[in-house]
Amino acid sequence: MFNNYNDGKFKRVTKTTAKKLFNKGLTIYLLPCKARLNSIWFSPYPFNIKHCEDMDFQKIVNSFEYYNCNNELGKYTAFYVEV
Repeated sequence: MFNNYNDGKFKRVTKTTAKKLFNKGLTIYLLPCKARLNSIWFSPYPFNIKHCEDMDFQKIVNSFEYYNCNNELGKYTAFYVEV
């Protein structure tokens, strides 16, 4: 159900796809896996290689999960791209 999320503006992608798109220079959006995109409490965190030159993809994801993921919001990151 949530794995094929597409609201017309954002589309959920796998971690492998997100990493490939990140390395190509596209903006990737992060959100805890149980949080909704259109929530008033959360908004997707955008990042791209231009803003994160000193960090690689895995370090960014690990940092995001450490500070934002938990039992209530989900223990892993969901990746989104703009359609």
